[in-house]
Amino acid sequence: MDINRPFYFGFNVNDKNIPIQGEGTKSSRVYFYGTTIKLLQMNCNTLDQNGIALFHIDGTYKITKEGYPLLVFGRSYLKRKIYPIVIGITSSEEQDAQSACSAAAREFFPNLTVLMCWFHLKQAVKKHIVLKRYVRQRH
Repeated sequence: MDINRPFYFGFNVNDKNIPIQGEGTKSSRVYFYGTTIKLLQMNCNTLDQNGIALFHIDGTYKITKEGYPLLVFGRSYLKRKIYPIVIGITSSEEQDAQSACSAAAREFFPNLTVLMCWFHLKQAVKKHIVLKRYVRQRH
């Protein structure tokens, strides 16, 4: 197998092994993810960083025509560069998915520390400040 050849996952196939694409609705979602063996090999080995690995999951809605979230799973090194490992598109993003990802990661990596998303951290702080009336809400 060519380690640079992309492979895809996250979708069902019919009896002829042809991918079944969802409609993008809640009952028929679209899931499509891709990576390469080389990306997995390069980024999942932590020996080169003294056993330290920072993995990230982030998404944006601004890239796809349909407004589906484009998700990137990557790794950052101590030199503060992020390298993608898996890129995917899904027709919906759910809050429960973050909890499920964290639980699955903790199962395989017992010493894992899960950090909150910077965007969501800022939102939580802002909400807390407004709820506690530390600042006045703008009208």
